[in-house]
Amino acid sequence: MPANRASFRGILDSIGSPVVAVKRNLHIMYCNDLFAEIMDRSVEDLMGQPLLTAIPELAGTETHSAYLEVLSSRRAVTVKTTYGNRVFRERVYPTPWGALSIAEEITEEEREAQLFRGPESDLRAIFDNTSDGLLVVDPFSGDILEANPAALEMFAASHEQLLRLNVRDLAAGDPPYTKDDFLRVVKKAFYTSMQPMEWEARDRSGRVFWVEVRVRRVELANQDRLLVILRDITEHKQLESSLRESDERFRDLIDNAHDMIYVHDLEGNFTFVNKAAERLTGYWREELLKMNIEQLAAPDYLQLLRSLVYRRKAKIKENTFELEILTRYGERVYLEISAWPLYKAGKPVAVQGIARNVTERRQAEAALMAAEQDARHILDNLPDATLVINAEGKVVLWNKAMEALTGVKAEEMLGKGNFEYGIPFYGVPRPLLADVVLHPEEVEKYYSVYQYENYVLVGETDATHLRGKGQYLWGTAAPLYDRQGNLVGAVECLRDMTEQRRRREALTADLAICRQQEQLLRCAVDSLGAMVMTVDTHGAITYASPSVQQLLGHPADEVVCKQLTELVAPESRQRIQELLEERLPQLVQEETELTLVHSDGSPRVARATVKPLCPVGDIQGAVVIFSRVAVPES
Repeated sequence: MPANRASFRGILDSIGSPVVAVKRNLHIMYCNDLFAEIMDRSVEDLMGQPLLTAIPELAGTETHSAYLEVLSSRRAVTVKTTYGNRVFRERVYPTPWGALSIAEEITEEEREAQLFRGPESDLRAIFDNTSDGLLVVDPFSGDILEANPAALEMFAASHEQLLRLNVRDLAAGDPPYTKDDFLRVVKKAFYTSMQPMEWEARDRSGRVFWVEVRVRRVELANQDRLLVILRDITEHKQLESSLRESDERFRDLIDNAHDMIYVHDLEGNFTFVNKAAERLTGYWREELLKMNIEQLAAPDYLQLLRSLVYRRKAKIKENTFELEILTRYGERVYLEISAWPLYKAGKPVAVQGIARNVTERRQAEAALMAAEQDARHILDNLPDATLVINAEGKVVLWNKAMEALTGVKAEEMLGKGNFEYGIPFYGVPRPLLADVVLHPEEVEKYYSVYQYENYVLVGETDATHLRGKGQYLWGTAAPLYDRQGNLVGAVECLRDMTEQRRRREALTADLAICRQQEQLLRCAVDSLGAMVMTVDTHGAITYASPSVQQLLGHPADEVVCKQLTELVAPESRQRIQELLEERLPQLVQEETELTLVHSDGSPRVARATVKPLCPVGDIQGAVVIFSRVAVPES
C-alpha cells in the first residue's frame, strides 16, 4: 500500500465512530472495527463484499435508501437508523469512488426525548420510573419545579424539601465546583446545546458524591423549562481513580523493572521501551524509539530476527529465544527474550517482549562447559579404567585405560545400554558394579561381595572373559548427581588385580607354612623341658615355654606380653636394661645371674643366657634361657 493510502487508513481507523465506505456498485471497500462490531461481524467478513450480501438486513432500510440517494444525487444525506437497541445518526457523503458513511450514536438523546412524547399519563409514568435523577428547573431563576423519586433518593430529601431548593443548592460548593458556577452552566443550556459534564454534588446529610449532568431545553405546558438529568457516578469515579492509581503503579513497575520491556511493530521499529532498555543498550529511550531492533542485533543473529513468524500474520504463541546485541559502546550482551504478538481485529499488529540480561549466565555456562571438558579430559586420561553410565544405563564415558583393559574402543561402546558394556568382561550382557548403585535391588545378586566406604561402593569380581581369559578385578562405583541433587548416573573405576591376587595367594600359602613350622619349633622346645622365653627389643615377653611356670609360678600364657622387668627383683632390672640397650645391638651373647620373683613372692636366682634374635638379619629381640635355679636362704 502506498504511503499516502496507509496514512489515510490510519486516520479512518482512529475515528471513534462507525465508518464504512462503499463503491458505486455497493461493494464495501473499507470499514472500521466499530462498524463491524455493531453489525456483529468481523472486518474480514465485510471487506470487499457486496453490501447487501454481507449485511442482508440492510435491504430496504433508510440506510440503504440513503446510500442509493447519495450515489445518484451526489449530495450528502443524514438519516436516523437503529441497530439492535442502539440509535445512530448516520451522515452519508458522496466521494469520487462512491459513498462514505460516518455514524454517531444518539441512543441517550432519543431516550431522553421519549420522556416528553405521548399522553400526559405516559409522561408521568416514564418520569417517575426513570432510574436517573430528573429535575425540572426554571431556566431563568434555577428554582427546582419538579423532581422524580430517583432524584429524591439521590439527595436524601422529600418532595417538598427538594422543591424549596434552587439547583445551585445541589452543588457541593467546593472549588472548582462552586454553586454559582453550577447554576451558570445549567442556565447556559437554555441558549445552546450542552455536552454531559461531571460535577460534585452534596445531599441533605452532607454526603458528597459525583454526578454526571446533562441539561436539555424542553417545553412543558407551553412553557420553556430545563430538564436536568443526574446520574450518580461515584463508584465509576472511584473505579477510575483506582484504575489510574493502578496504571501509575503498573507504569512505575514497568519503568523500574530490572528486565527490558519493549514493544515494536511488525517491521521491528520500537514503539515503547522502559528504563531498563537504556541500561542494557546504552542508548537513551528517545534514541531507541527511532531505532529498529535489527540495529541492536549482532550480525550473527540478524537472520534469526528476520525469520520471526510474527511477520506471517498468523496467530501464534509466545516465543522464547536468545539474542546477542551490541551496545552503544560495542559491548556484546546476551539477552533471553520472551516475545508474543499483540492482536487487533484478529490480526497481529505489534510484538511485545521482555528481555533479560543473561551475559553472566552465558559466561558461567561457557566456563562450566570448559570445566566439564577439562574433567572429561582428566577422566579420559586416568590410569584406572573408568566408565560412566547415565540414569538410563547408557555409556557416556569409556576412557583410554578402559580401552586398554578391555580391548574395546570408546566409539564402539558409547551410547550402548541394556548391560552390553558387560560383554567384554563376562561374554554376555551383565550388570557392572555401577549398576548396583543405580538399581541395587535388581543387580545385587550378581555381586555377593561388596561394601560401602564413605558412600562409595567397593567390590571385587572375576571377569571370566576379559581379553579371552579370566582376570581378577577390583573396582569402586559411586553415584553422580547434578547441581540440583538429582541422580543422573554412576561412575565405575576398575583395576586389574590379577597379579596382586596371585602374590597374595602365594603369600598366604607361605604364611601358613611359616605358622606350621613355628608350631613345630614350639612343640620341640616345649618337649625339651627347657625354661625359655623370647622378648622384643623393648623387653616385652613374646613367648614363654611351659617350664617357665616352675621358675616363676605363673602359667606361660599369663607371662606373655608382660615386661621382663616386672618378673625380676629390683636389683636385676638395671642389668636387664644394659643387656637390651647396649649388648644386644652389638649381637653379643651374654650370661648373667638374675633374681626373679616367684608368684608367691619368694626370690629365685637363675643363670640366664641372653642371645640376640635375628631371624631375617635385623635384631627382633632376644632369647633368654634360664638354668641352675636356686632359692637363696632368707
